[in-house]
Amino acid sequence: MTNTLGTIVIGTSAPPDKGSGISTFCKELAISLQALGFDVAYVCPVTESMCWFDEYSSINPVMFNPESDPEKQTMNILSQINGVSKLIGVINNDNIFLQSLAPVINAPFLSVVHMLKTTIFESAILNHEYIDNIIVICNDMYFEVCRRTNIPQHKICLVYNGVKVEAQKLSIAENPESQPLILIAGGGYSNAKGGKQLIKLIELLKNSNIDFEYISFGIIPNNVRKMTNSDSRFTFIERLAREDYLSIVKKGDIFLFPSKLEGCPMSLLESMNYGLIPLVSDGKGAMKEIVQHGIDGYLLPSCTWAKEALDIVEKLSINNPKKNQMSLASSKKIECNFNSSETASHLVSLLKNTEPSKQIDIKIKFHKWHRLPIPLTKKWHYKMIIRRVCFRFGLIKEHQVKK
Repeated sequence: MTNTLGTIVIGTSAPPDKGSGISTFCKELAISLQALGFDVAYVCPVTESMCWFDEYSSINPVMFNPESDPEKQTMNILSQINGVSKLIGVINNDNIFLQSLAPVINAPFLSVVHMLKTTIFESAILNHEYIDNIIVICNDMYFEVCRRTNIPQHKICLVYNGVKVEAQKLSIAENPESQPLILIAGGGYSNAKGGKQLIKLIELLKNSNIDFEYISFGIIPNNVRKMTNSDSRFTFIERLAREDYLSIVKKGDIFLFPSKLEGCPMSLLESMNYGLIPLVSDGKGAMKEIVQHGIDGYLLPSCTWAKEALDIVEKLSINNPKKNQMSLASSKKIECNFNSSETASHLVSLLKNTEPSKQIDIKIKFHKWHRLPIPLTKKWHYKMIIRRVCFRFGLIKEHQVKK
């Protein structure tokens, strides 16, 4: 590593060519830290492609096999971190092996809480007595951490996620009113993501006279496919590389996001970055802090989201000046309050203003990998069922070292 201001360690549970929200956050953060003059040691599972690392010379991989022996993999990570000169600190994001090392890394250690449930939440607060700052990404998450743990208030900090600021959308003259409204569905169809309300909206749209194009990504329920099978206005796309996904999103007008349980959703920030007008719900998460109702988007009640969303889509489809005004306000919100450079600067400031106390003769407690198998196996044997149950209910399993 060619140190400039020093090296910051970023831990993540997915390689740069995999994952979704947390992986996107980590990549954006790493790029912003490089722009600020830091080298980055990127602790992640083994990757099939090194293209992302090849693109950024100051971001160096520290890879491990999450399905291999936890003790060996954890100690390998520690060995590589100990080899870093001028270590500024650690920013961990859902990496249980790195979190296990918090007691023995003599540098400021930040742990980012990305979800309110599952092993993602539990791994973020593991070893919290050795963590210098617990980072929450929305106020709902802050209150949940206070309710469920005894972590001192002074150790908890709110830092919003951020994305790289992009150019604003087309002007009114370049975006004629005659074009159909492009609706981008974000989040998916699970209950936590507000899937029932999204399906209700599809039913309402199907029977409306609105000129629109609906685009959805990822796994689509069979009943939704059947419902829209003969309607060319609906397009369903399987999982894409992030660049391909964003190239479609940036052409959209409205971002449909009825999710009931989030942290600080990267997909929402990405869509607003391109000027899409968000239609979010009042669920738990940063949606209430990101969207200013009626100015840069709409914050709708979860129970009536579909009905209210249809009314807004209809109004915006015939009111181009209003749509363009809100689109500009949406992208401006990201530029001013939720850009990745600001996120990185806040985290760097926390690292620089922390003096960790040395930990002497602390015994490392090793933990088994807390996420589902990589790659996700389709074989439903008992071990797979156990992994799913543990992940869902936030059960962290300690690895027993053989003597």
